[in-house]
Amino acid sequence: DQFSKLQSESLSSLEAAKQDTGGTGGAGTQANIAFADALYPKGHPYWSPSIDQSEAAVKSITIDDLKSFYHTYYRPDTTVLVVVGDVKTQDALAKIKAAFGDWANPSTLAPVLNIPDVPLPAKAPPTQVISLPGASQTSILWGYAGQLKRTNKDFYAATIMNYILG
Repeated sequence: DQFSKLQSESLSSLEAAKQDTGGTGGAGTQANIAFADALYPKGHPYWSPSIDQSEAAVKSITIDDLKSFYHTYYRPDTTVLVVVGDVKTQDALAKIKAAFGDWANPSTLAPVLNIPDVPLPAKAPPTQVISLPGASQTSILWGYAGQLKRTNKDFYAATIMNYILG
């Protein structure tokens, strides 16, 4: 019953996103989807499906699909645990071992996500205007597919800079 409830909530959120220009809605809104589609080819990890495609995916997913995803990606060898605060290291380690001590790695390695390069465009993509009658806000997005990879030593500093400036 929880699966059905979450599926319904996801579908309701997608329905609401059809009228969301992207102001505070984040990913999954009209503006962000159009932006990702202009920058990345279909199949690229950063490409965004349309809201209709997302609705179809939510309707078709099964509990077995979720279990398979969970067992493939949520595992000790792909997880980072961060402990912050006024804690004693030994106390924190004891609690972590008590909670996760029997969490074993599966015999197979998790798939590695390959994020292919996207060449810089020779010219700017065309301007897209998405009309949402009755919308109370406007979103304007511009940018290009950057060439800075997650493995670059400056990636996280650039991400913080982007939050500050963007």
